[in-house]
Amino acid sequence: MIKNEELQRLIFEFIQRTPAFGQDTREVYEQKDLILNLLHKKFSQHLSYGLISRLNNEDIFELKNKKSIFIPVDYFKRRDLEFDSSYRSLYSSGTSKEGKSRVSMDKNDAMNQRIALSKILTTFFGNVRRPMLFLNSPFTASTSELTAAHAAYVGFSLLSSRNYFLEKNGSIVKEVFEFCKKFHEESPIIFGFTFKIYESILSEGFSLGNFPNLTVIHGGGWKKLEKISLSKKNFRTKIFETLGTRRVHDYYGMAEQTGGIYLECHEERYHVSNFSDIFVRDGSLGIINDGTHGIIQSISLLNSSYPAFSILTKDVGYLHYDKASDCPCGIPGKTVGVVGRINSAELRGCSDSLS
Repeated sequence: MIKNEELQRLIFEFIQRTPAFGQDTREVYEQKDLILNLLHKKFSQHLSYGLISRLNNEDIFELKNKKSIFIPVDYFKRRDLEFDSSYRSLYSSGTSKEGKSRVSMDKNDAMNQRIALSKILTTFFGNVRRPMLFLNSPFTASTSELTAAHAAYVGFSLLSSRNYFLEKNGSIVKEVFEFCKKFHEESPIIFGFTFKIYESILSEGFSLGNFPNLTVIHGGGWKKLEKISLSKKNFRTKIFETLGTRRVHDYYGMAEQTGGIYLECHEERYHVSNFSDIFVRDGSLGIINDGTHGIIQSISLLNSSYPAFSILTKDVGYLHYDKASDCPCGIPGKTVGVVGRINSAELRGCSDSLS
């Protein structure tokens, strides 16, 4: 059995030498499969994960098919899945009645996630750091416990040359306008959660100016926008009408797989990096590849201190294409569409057997 330090070093070396996107070589596929197999072997000795493996008819010592084994995301809300971790605990930011997920990571995991995220962000936004306004109060990464929201702020601050935050009791609209006006020539970035951006900037319905060099990065919060019948397309339109920019990027990710985000390009496709993968399943949990909507299964190589390398989410999505050249934006690799949450409160199938 490979030691955890050796496994993490293998992951580290793979991340270091592999570009975030592209390089569709046999070596990359073989390395990804090797790492997934080793993660599977490591956690199969744990009672809960071993039970999941057997329910999926998987040998606990060899992962025959990376598509066939997964943990339902709700399992992280119902079970304590800590293993080797002592560095930092991370809580999901959700407010649903089902509770919040909690995972713990060690320092090596945190380092690997940071390197992978940096490579992903550099592909989309380049190497030059820029002034960045966070639609939040100041945060710190030194605490031993973080919410997913704060982890997102810490992660995306890799893009920042100078961090700016909202003033307490200040006018958000005024602060956004002054930030955009002051730093427009430096191609600034605004980062915030989707509904926060809508509620604090867009809902008033008036223009703050024309800032085509501005980039807006946002994520989460779609459930609240669905309640007011605001589509993703209309959200983008409102940003253009309010701030005069079309540089808008959503991201898809989850607390259970920190660092392995799926960023949206200007073609409104979410790109799958070499450090992750996505499959789509139908209502019977069978794999579908024809662009039909189904349940997203997310795979990440960045979590070795707890078994989150393959998660069946509660999100609906679909595959665009399997080949890199099919996305007009020019970034190679698989792309997916994310539609929203599954309407029913609980996933059936494997999760029921583990309740």
